[in-house]
Amino acid sequence: MAESGVSETDLFSVAYNALRDQIDAAAKAMESHHGEFVKLAADPEKLFELARITFSDERFKPFRYTASEVEDAFENIGYPQTYTALPLKFTDIAEAATWFLTNGDKRYDLAKQLLTLLPAMTAEKKFLEAHLILKTAYRMVSVPEKINFFLLEMFRYGMKAFDAQLDANRKAFLLGIGTDPLQVNKMSVDEAETWATEIMANPDMKARVMAFYAANPSLKNHDVAEVWRLQHSALLLLISDDAGPLRLSKLEVKPWLNDELIGKLQPLGSKARIAFAEGRDSDFNSYQEKITDIMIETAMDMAAQIYTAQKIQELIKDLKEYRRKLSQLGRMNEVNYTQGAILALSKDDKASVNTLLVPICFESLRRAYADIF
Repeated sequence: MAESGVSETDLFSVAYNALRDQIDAAAKAMESHHGEFVKLAADPEKLFELARITFSDERFKPFRYTASEVEDAFENIGYPQTYTALPLKFTDIAEAATWFLTNGDKRYDLAKQLLTLLPAMTAEKKFLEAHLILKTAYRMVSVPEKINFFLLEMFRYGMKAFDAQLDANRKAFLLGIGTDPLQVNKMSVDEAETWATEIMANPDMKARVMAFYAANPSLKNHDVAEVWRLQHSALLLLISDDAGPLRLSKLEVKPWLNDELIGKLQPLGSKARIAFAEGRDSDFNSYQEKITDIMIETAMDMAAQIYTAQKIQELIKDLKEYRRKLSQLGRMNEVNYTQGAILALSKDDKASVNTLLVPICFESLRRAYADIF
């Protein structure tokens, strides 16, 4: 290819132009089935199912993303958010990853390739599938930065292969240290935590874990990102109605919600309400920002004085008990958030800058102030 000086784009154009008359004829044959496709497309579930079936055909296999391509995308754009305040949908993840992997002119060429399949599709009487391909090709050219059915399905295959690769690597490591992966999967959260603690307490085992991650940098980056996001997911538990043992009691907050603090917050709150009523958004946002800054500064001081090493350990103990109860109730999202809180509290940093302790104080203070005013 390189020696002949013919690029892939040139080849796509040659193939497209050679089939241009056949493509036009196929489009003409599809017209009588347009109403049927429009009716189906009005039902999102049926449209997604048509896309899943259509693009599972073996003729699309060469277009499927590979595990290494998905890994390359995540290494560059970041691993997907899971346990966060705004978790990404699969379509959002696919949109970002496929734009990194297939952007700009590549999508224009890909649209042409898809159109070359129309003659075969209509010859096989697959008119709905042909309409889907036409719709996809049009979207790929008109809004190239957006995800489409074709790329979504191609990415789904790549994501499945990527997950399988990570899973295979983990299983190989577990077998290598004499642990049955099936047994690990059956462990409760408490059992898994105990097992992991014992592994890391053993110098030889710890060295093997470190060596494993050194040999599998993508898996390490994936897991580090997952731990980071898991820690921040604790905020979802904190702001929920059922925050478990996270929030401070009113008695603990009372010394901080004093006349001095109220004297700072009340005038700003009054000005913010007036600005909001008068539609002065800029002024309203400015007052709100000042209120937040004051409360954050107070929360940092609170965290430093309230959360001694002993109190942090007591909170971790309470959270583990709360996690156990949540697990028994099958509330697995909250179990994950609670685990994130335990991880955040286990970090070796000052209470005044801890990513969970300061928000705990802030939210407790905010709620106490709201109850009064």
